[in-house]
Amino acid sequence: IASDEEITRIRGSLGEARNKRDREAWADALRVMDAALHTGLRISKLLAVEVSDLVQMPDGWWLKLPEARTETKDNPELIPLNGPAASALCGSSARGRVFQRWKDAGSFKPLWNRLLTRAKVVDLHFHDLRHTFGTWLQDCGVTYEVRQLLLGHRVRGTTFDYSHGGKSMLREAVKKLESLPLVAPLVHI
Repeated sequence: IASDEEITRIRGSLGEARNKRDREAWADALRVMDAALHTGLRISKLLAVEVSDLVQMPDGWWLKLPEARTETKDNPELIPLNGPAASALCGSSARGRVFQRWKDAGSFKPLWNRLLTRAKVVDLHFHDLRHTFGTWLQDCGVTYEVRQLLLGHRVRGTTFDYSHGGKSMLREAVKKLESLPLVAPLVHI
């Protein structure tokens, strides 16, 4: 998982951008990182998020997810966004994809690797942020079943079928992350 020190160094690398274009690209990449740390979504899902997928409800922002692409995965229809995730995803006034700068994970990876090099962070893959999200939830006392749901792992069985916590348990789980140190989002440009 990503350590607090690594996250701090990655965020701090924004100040080392050589010009406005780099600074804007790096700020967008840090928004993607913040979204990953607070949703647990894979890079391909994050880069595919459309502005129309963001839904504001009385209890806050939610992200509508597409159907899972394989039988081993199982996305909830909606996932709640805590403050940092909403800040990272809902700030765009553009139409279409939230992160239009990159067409897919392959086009994002070179910039991510440059950020890691600048921050002197070795051996951290973007997917490790998903593991960080799961670990943070566990550290906050979120149940195994709720972690499974939020991470999009297939959850089935009699116990699951008889559990009816609903959307409020998901919202409560991601809100717990806001109390952890270092989870405040970067102030975006």
